Amino acid sequence: MGEESRTVADRLRRQGTPLTTHFHRGTHDPVHWERDLRRSLPMLLRSLEPGPRHP
Repeated sequence: MGEESRTVADRLRRQGTPLTTHFHRGTHDPVHWERDLRRSLPMLLRSLEPGPRHP
């Protein structure tokens, strides 16, 4: 999955899509993804708010 994820990220960047990635060594296990979920959850929740989008 790591190689595929990097390929998708590269394609999105080439198309000019704003993108932030954090690739880590490890498996798809809570110890690895919980950190990123905690970091991205506020942004995800803001995207659900009505009105203008916040960066």
